[in-house]
Amino acid sequence: MIIKPQLFFGLIIYLFFTSFLVEAMGFEGKVAIVTGSSSGIGREIAREASRRGMKLALVDINPKGSYALSRKLKTEIVVIKADLAKAEDRIRVLKEARDRFGRIDALFNNAGYGYMASIEEFDLNGAKRQFDVNYWAYVELANGVYPEMKKRGEGLIVNVASLMGMIDGFDRTAMYSASKHAVVGWGRTVAPEFKDAGIVFKIVCPTGVKTNFLKHLKGKGGKAVRERIGDAHDDFDDPVLIAKDVFEGLTSKRLFLFPGSASDIMPEGLEAFFE
Repeated sequence: MIIKPQLFFGLIIYLFFTSFLVEAMGFEGKVAIVTGSSSGIGREIAREASRRGMKLALVDINPKGSYALSRKLKTEIVVIKADLAKAEDRIRVLKEARDRFGRIDALFNNAGYGYMASIEEFDLNGAKRQFDVNYWAYVELANGVYPEMKKRGEGLIVNVASLMGMIDGFDRTAMYSASKHAVVGWGRTVAPEFKDAGIVFKIVCPTGVKTNFLKHLKGKGGKAVRERIGDAHDDFDDPVLIAKDVFEGLTSKRLFLFPGSASDIMPEGLEAFFE
């Protein structure tokens, strides 16, 4: 295939501009909020951010792991215990981060968990709480940092969704899948607004990752889901790899990032739909 010179140079300019947004914002000395930072993907994102010289607001409902991590990382850190299902805690997270650092340059929305239930096992309150954490917290925190990022003309927002936000789930995973579909649908729709404001915005869709996700499943279907996955968990992606792929993907022109082995198991043709 022959690429026309004007298309080639246009692509080069586009990639340079996208890279420039990230590099212009830089990392050294910038402030990042990382939710779900006590373990798994959130913990490794915090490590990667620290290696790049970022100051961190680590947020988790169980902050013990975040405190342990803060003692290992060589950067300025504040640990915030918060239940992101509660609107008042989301507001407090932003306030405490600003009180400590004076600004917010990056937001890594990562906190989440799985509520598993069949139709007969379904409990509305349990499902609503999951949506509060997996979806509404992402939206409210992103909306909360948007004004200051837009005013500066730069910023970074990364939402960790899942391949299950693009494809069918399996028995008892409907509400979890729905929460991730919501993150994907909202993100695709507001992405142009973030871009126009100078904000680098990415939606991360991993497949199975070796985290505490299965351990902390909620709902009456949790045991059945754990048993179904079983030993396959041993073959899941390492969260270290996911975090590295996320940072490497920040200069990509793509809205969606498929870290680890996610691209390998995408249904044929689907990845192109989410360029």
